[in-house]
Amino acid sequence: MNSKTEDDGLTYFTNLGVVENNDDATLKHIDSKMLMEGKKEIIIVHFGEEYRLRVTSQGKLMLTKK
Repeated sequence: MNSKTEDDGLTYFTNLGVVENNDDATLKHIDSKMLMEGKKEIIIVHFGEEYRLRVTSQGKLMLTKK
């Protein structure tokens, strides 16, 4: 997976690894460990809007609009 960290301190991913799903090959599966790269939170940009994806203390994922 390629990523770069900008001056704003955020990491931007340019190429995510995809895990194939044998049950339904039309869906892409991305391992959260690969996505998070050991960090507790990341920013996802979707159509110019920023969303924060974080791992909670209980190990769950929480997505909020920034």
